Amino acid sequence: HSARAALRVAQRRGAAALCSGALSDAAVLDKLASGQMAFHKLEAELGDPVRAMRLRREHLASTFGAGAHADAIRALPSDALDAAGFYGQVDGACCENVIGYVPLPVGTIGPYKIDGKAVYVPMATTEGALVASTHRGARAISASGGATTELLADGMTRAPALAMPSLKAAAELKRWLEDPASLDELNLAFKATSRFGRLLAVKVGIAGKYAHVRFKCFTGDAMGMNMVSKGVNKVVESILEKYPGTQLLGLSGNMCTDKKPSAINWIDGRGKSVAAEAILPASVVASVLKTTPAAVARLSVHKNLIGSALAGSIGGQNAHASNILTAIYLAEGQDPAQN
Repeated sequence: HSARAALRVAQRRGAAALCSGALSDAAVLDKLASGQMAFHKLEAELGDPVRAMRLRREHLASTFGAGAHADAIRALPSDALDAAGFYGQVDGACCENVIGYVPLPVGTIGPYKIDGKAVYVPMATTEGALVASTHRGARAISASGGATTELLADGMTRAPALAMPSLKAAAELKRWLEDPASLDELNLAFKATSRFGRLLAVKVGIAGKYAHVRFKCFTGDAMGMNMVSKGVNKVVESILEKYPGTQLLGLSGNMCTDKKPSAINWIDGRGKSVAAEAILPASVVASVLKTTPAAVARLSVHKNLIGSALAGSIGGQNAHASNILTAIYLAEGQDPAQN
């Protein structure tokens, strides 16, 4: 069955290639720019996946004109690996005991209209149809006028665990740290380690004589875990001086909380908390998503709300957001466990 299916695909691509194969690269790029050739159908149109990949990235780069974005797209490895340069960047930075690398294909969705701007989003995955289905959703949103977003909160957290001499001392520390008047003093220590970061708020959880201190910090455009850890470590040093007999058990005591589902992240947020809004007309839902708003709404209730409740999902009232985020994080060189 798979052989026959592959043959049918090859025959379809061959037929299309008879029409498109004679086109020059410039002609194909012109057709892409004018919309006469579909961005996601280049392989079928050209009958050559390597050429399709090369022209797709050139078209994408050209949409940015001259500049860093276009240069980054053209510099994305697509064939031969610069082994010396690659492993030189890895050494002492990304990975230890290196024995090789695992290639992941990188796709893109877009143009995705967000806050009036058309953007392309890279995704690295080996799951067939993930990029295609996400691209379809982006197409539906863009066809409906785009999405608007609002940044509601912005603060990365780190929560060291401290052992205090007694419960009384732990409670005293909590009152002092959560007093807004103490924030300026704490920030003096935090800012000594960073030009960009600053301490925003402190929340303390008490378990007997142990204090878990959740520091919320502004980190600018960076995720900033290293920035936050350095600043918090400096603040902890000042706490140890102020409260003799206090012991640092660990710079992360898991009330942050990092790389795991948690109610505190769901309720209080961690990092950037963003809300997005898109209104899709029934006509777009029908033409792009091949369904109706009523059917989508009904499924959303039973899948995302009721099904998630039956599963006891923490903050997971969605179809598969983690899947999409992981692919984006991998493409952008971020830690996929953070999603």
